[in-house]
Amino acid sequence: MLALSVTPGHERAMQRRIARLAGDALADCFTLTVELQRRRQRVWCTEYEPLFPGYLFLQAADLTRFEQLLALSSAYARLVRLGRNAATLTPQEADFVCGIGGAGHLIGMSEGVVEQGRLRVYAGPLTGREHLVKNFNRHKRMAYLNTGFRAAGVTRVGLEVPMKV
Repeated sequence: MLALSVTPGHERAMQRRIARLAGDALADCFTLTVELQRRRQRVWCTEYEPLFPGYLFLQAADLTRFEQLLALSSAYARLVRLGRNAATLTPQEADFVCGIGGAGHLIGMSEGVVEQGRLRVYAGPLTGREHLVKNFNRHKRMAYLNTGFRAAGVTRVGLEVPMKV
């Protein structure tokens, strides 16, 4: 699995363009989207935004052919590299990207409870991944994750914690 850097805000358009350009050299191309609850004029609204703005994740069936096809594109897109080689995601990063988003690559809201000062998530994509939660804000319905990605650092996902026990 690889990461592709694109212009922030143009992830969906680039996803369609790269899928059309690469054809069968590309197995999957996606962006991780997170569902967040935000309060707008005293009403909680659901909003969607990219978890890692400016990045697409892809699984290339043939990496060298994909790099050649990507070089033909006139749009700004480049593979994240380490030296001269394309930087593949570590097994932990690939497991996080594939596991937390599911088949639709959407990280929905999680629900949890605080028991004896410890967070326990009982529904949603953070179930069993409580160790990734660095901090959470009950009032904003957000959890801050330490994903372990080289460039991302701490990211926000939706977490509702209605009560403490």
